Amino acid sequence: MSIDHIPDDFGHWFAGFVDGEGCFYAGSHEQKHKKYHKYYKSMTMLFVLQQRADDLPLLERIRDTLKCGGINSGRGRTGNQMPTYRYTVGKQSDLRKIIIPLFDKFPLRSKKDRDYKCWAHIVRAFDKQRGRVITPQEWARYQRATEALKAVRAYDYDPILAAEIEAQHTPTPQWEQQGLFQ
Repeated sequence: MSIDHIPDDFGHWFAGFVDGEGCFYAGSHEQKHKKYHKYYKSMTMLFVLQQRADDLPLLERIRDTLKCGGINSGRGRTGNQMPTYRYTVGKQSDLRKIIIPLFDKFPLRSKKDRDYKCWAHIVRAFDKQRGRVITPQEWARYQRATEALKAVRAYDYDPILAAEIEAQHTPTPQWEQQGLFQ
């Protein structure tokens, strides 16, 4: 699957919508296997949009146009108990072949672009680790990468500090040389 089927007008609109409403998530956690009672480590990379329940048709249009992802119902966070729906793309091949090329073609215009670039680098860098046991070194690399994504999201009124954070955490081919993924 590619993004050839996505109209340009939708791509431009979608990039603007995601600038305000999108979430690029990369995280990790340890879980206990139900059957074997052993702990294992899990990497999670997601693209998420969450909207009020009355905007469900909008999320359905997005899912149908992109031809990937799914929609789940839920409740709002931080005390808002109104019904919501989440459009989520977590399948690695969809992230690599649809979501990343889409935002490469239709770039984000807000500070969320920093999130996207860092997240996309994580998805690309750790794609081959999915579905297999990872080494402690790979786990440490992934942990550092997710911390870099958190740092990129830092909200600070100091433009000098914000520029330093962006310079340190904007993905470049030199990331490996700087030790982020080492």
